[in-house]
Amino acid sequence: MQFDEFVEVVQGRALFNTAGAAVRAIGTVLEVLGTCLARDEMMRLSLQLPQEIRSFLLQPGKAEEFGLEEFLKRVSEKEGGGQADAGIHARAVLSAIAESIPPVELRKVLIVLPDEIRGLFAPMRTVVS
Repeated sequence: MQFDEFVEVVQGRALFNTAGAAVRAIGTVLEVLGTCLARDEMMRLSLQLPQEIRSFLLQPGKAEEFGLEEFLKRVSEKEGGGQADAGIHARAVLSAIAESIPPVELRKVLIVLPDEIRGLFAPMRTVVS
């Protein structure tokens, strides 16, 4: 999936008014996801993403283990919004990733994440306006 299409998918799923809002959510969600992944996993996944958003995923340091509540808390803190919105934004971004990368690469990412975070990668409908 190309960058513009990826942004459009996230924008439609999260019902953002602008592409800029979708890009900000993509960056935030990828930053938090990057803290959950070891360096090798981050690099492998980043190579599957549009070049324009790869850098958001690449986070320094060791992978941290935390669950869904902490994941959404971190997204909401970075966005400055509530956890309900963070959940919608995370699902929009992560479901778009799930659709845009090869299944074998998706499995490599999912296997290292807690079950409750894996659920954010589930298919989600895009709303077309």
